[in-house]
Amino acid sequence: MTKSVVTKSVFSSTSAAGFRAGESRGRRARAPVLLPFPFDTPFDYALPDGMTLVPGDYVRVPLGRKLVIGVVWDADETSGEAAPGRGRVPDSKLKPVAERFDLPPMALVTRQFIDWVAAYTLAAKGSVLKMALSVPGAMDPPAPVPVYRASAALPPDLRLTAQRTRVLAAASAAGLPLTASELARDASVGVGVVRALAASGGLDRLDLVPGAPTDLPDPD
Repeated sequence: MTKSVVTKSVFSSTSAAGFRAGESRGRRARAPVLLPFPFDTPFDYALPDGMTLVPGDYVRVPLGRKLVIGVVWDADETSGEAAPGRGRVPDSKLKPVAERFDLPPMALVTRQFIDWVAAYTLAAKGSVLKMALSVPGAMDPPAPVPVYRASAALPPDLRLTAQRTRVLAAASAAGLPLTASELARDASVGVGVVRALAASGGLDRLDLVPGAPTDLPDPD
């Protein structure tokens, strides 16, 4: 006779509600933030007026004398008591969240996986989180990309060489601003020629700001 076994996934499909300033029943609104350091529990941080956070949001918060990146963690729903380091700090000593990054939040399954790995390996949750935040610079806005287009009016004293003439022809034919490497490729010249031409006024430089990250697609 075969005995059937029903297993329950350690990963649920629901997440805790968000955290919003001004909705804390007389207490200063706060949110638990897990930091990528050897801490096993999140730390409470105050929400500035008008700020709303949801579990998984990436934030920058003060820790000692510096600002660090952390993740808004899920509220402890396993017991009615506050977890160590959670909810016990007086409102007067809470430090405010300095910044919320305009990025999609860390997925629920990722947060649950971090919790599971920490419990399975007996490691601090913050240490496991650090592996998921190994490139803090990825949170910063992308740097502008310099692009070039042909100047509407060339300086009268501009010295035109065969190479610079090819660059101007390539820029005019493109119709859209191109990077220095793209112009150099199309004109069969070095990147230095393109940049020198721009410095002489033959090309206009524009700073192209890459598009902001988009939300994750809804599978439904």
